[in-house]
Amino acid sequence: MLVIPAIDIKDSHVVRLLKGDFDKEKIYSSNPVELAKELDSSGVKRIHIVDLDAAKTGTPKNKSLITDIVSSVKADIELGGGIREEQTIIEYLKAGVKYVVIGTEAYISPDWFKEMLFKYNQNIILAVDVYDGNIKIRGWQEDLGKDIFGFLNGFCNQGLKTVIYTDISRDGTLEGVDINSWKGFLEKIDKFDLKVIFSGGIGSEEDFIKVKDLNSSNIIGMIVGKALYEGRINIAELKGKYELPGDE
Repeated sequence: MLVIPAIDIKDSHVVRLLKGDFDKEKIYSSNPVELAKELDSSGVKRIHIVDLDAAKTGTPKNKSLITDIVSSVKADIELGGGIREEQTIIEYLKAGVKYVVIGTEAYISPDWFKEMLFKYNQNIILAVDVYDGNIKIRGWQEDLGKDIFGFLNGFCNQGLKTVIYTDISRDGTLEGVDINSWKGFLEKIDKFDLKVIFSGGIGSEEDFIKVKDLNSSNIIGMIVGKALYEGRINIAELKGKYELPGDE
């Protein structure tokens, strides 16, 4: 299981939001590139980056900063936030981003997303951002309110392999994961043969233990944000305990 540190970028700073609220942010670094280098030096295999400005507006604002990060680290970059056009996908993949994470456009233009899956299958991850059972889009500012599993059925038929499931109600709270919610999602996607990266609420190593105890081969990683920056976990220690040599 991959231990994936998160770098959320807003106004060129590394921040964490509380439950996706743009008015409740805490700045942790003014230099995302240097932070990415530090994380890379710890041996992480993947770094999760979110362009929060782009997620809210749909216009990539931090592209040059993100490409600087990509060129500065060995870890694979998993990038989300405002990716709503094919040209943006092409530019980021060409710059060296390994995985692009798409949310909003997948749900409002499912035919477009299926086309992207056909063209860039191995490089696309679907964002499943959920609050109180409903899908949230446009930087979690808008409630789509539709059943995710209807979408997944169509997307998996077009080659979708991986999703990132985020529990927005726990994101940035350090309250610990809602393991029952995660378990329920795993049970419902069993027929889809999807790989899952979980996010939202991780507060300590105890959350990794809970997820490991689920004993699910579908889980390939967990994204860690605030707990890392608040010193509640040690990324190198977690890697040593929960990652296997073949994890990628």
